[in-house]
Amino acid sequence: MEQATGKSKNRPAFATGKSARLKYETISTEKRLVEFCRDLTQWDSVALDTEFVSERTYRPQLCLVQLAAPDRTPVIIDTVQVEDITILWETLAENPILTLVHAGQCELEFSLRTIDRFPSRFFDIQIGAGFVGADYPAGYANLVNRFLGIRMKKDETRSDWRKRPLSKQQVGYALADVKYLHRISGMLIDQIEKTGRREWVEDEHRRLTRQVTRLSSDDRWQRLGGARRLKPKAQGALRELWRWRENEAQRRNQPVRWVMRDDLLVELARRGVTDEREILSVRGLDRADIKRRVHELSECIRRGHENIPEQLAADKSKPTTVAKPDAALVQLLYAVMGDTCRKANVAPSLLATTDDIRSFILYRTGQAGKDAEPPRLAQGWRGELVGGLLTELLEGKKSIRITNPSGEYPLEVEHRETE
Repeated sequence: MEQATGKSKNRPAFATGKSARLKYETISTEKRLVEFCRDLTQWDSVALDTEFVSERTYRPQLCLVQLAAPDRTPVIIDTVQVEDITILWETLAENPILTLVHAGQCELEFSLRTIDRFPSRFFDIQIGAGFVGADYPAGYANLVNRFLGIRMKKDETRSDWRKRPLSKQQVGYALADVKYLHRISGMLIDQIEKTGRREWVEDEHRRLTRQVTRLSSDDRWQRLGGARRLKPKAQGALRELWRWRENEAQRRNQPVRWVMRDDLLVELARRGVTDEREILSVRGLDRADIKRRVHELSECIRRGHENIPEQLAADKSKPTTVAKPDAALVQLLYAVMGDTCRKANVAPSLLATTDDIRSFILYRTGQAGKDAEPPRLAQGWRGELVGGLLTELLEGKKSIRITNPSGEYPLEVEHRETE
């Protein structure tokens, strides 16, 4: 992991404006964007943030891209005027530029959706901060205050970024989102290197890219509430209904929830009826736009029953009930995990959830099945930090005692003497 300096030999001559006492350039033509990206290839690092509106469209509408580096004039790319910024994402993906972000999932999604790739190197300060004692997930303003002692105003969070011209307040807000990324990332990278956690951070960055990739995949229907409790035929119907909703939302350029709510999709799949009158009898579906396409819903359900997802068909003979570990045991191990994280200066919420603890218990006690994949807490830096400790507790090789109820670290894990 390299220090984020943002230095390079060539510096562009910018035509600048001013907002909140900060000089900046607005890029509003494709020609200027190409020129800027040509210079960007020489940068070592760049702070990146975006502003978008997502309430009324199928995909978020990108309105601004802000970029900054030390000793350079910040840049705002006006994506309302320059709609195609493919060259920017290609530049970040094809060159060894360290892209600095905060909670960068949206920025990674924009890149993946545009060029099917991610920036070649990136550092997310929200993730990095979680490895040096900060809360996770921590907001940008909180991190700026914690590491730099600067209080930020966040008064444009509900701004309509599509409207032009932008106000001075909007510009100032947008530029502030990249203003401090280099300073904070430099501090975080120094601390991460000193503690030997570089690979931990990089592993978590890889996990983030996998998560973003999954969010763009065709199996997202499985994450709908109640989907996994459905029988195989019903899950086949749900998959087809979900695909129909995606296509319909894209055709209308509307949020998917405007087409049909998640719970209604799951209810239709659960009922499994193909009669159009019975479909329309479901509360919430007696709408004119649904009536016009009810035959399509019926066809989705019929097709889903005939085409059960391959993996589900293979698992039909397996028991559908899932073992649940004792709640008290889950809470006990979660407390030990949290105590261990705080001693190691790692945010507990970055490491695991109670669901992760449950999966770990089932895996280590053999209740998950012999072919079960190792859970998160048994892999990578998570396994290194707490996996072995939790395993020894489950095996009775270690015990827990309270050393100081009023202290910062009240728990102590010690070897258990055996007869």
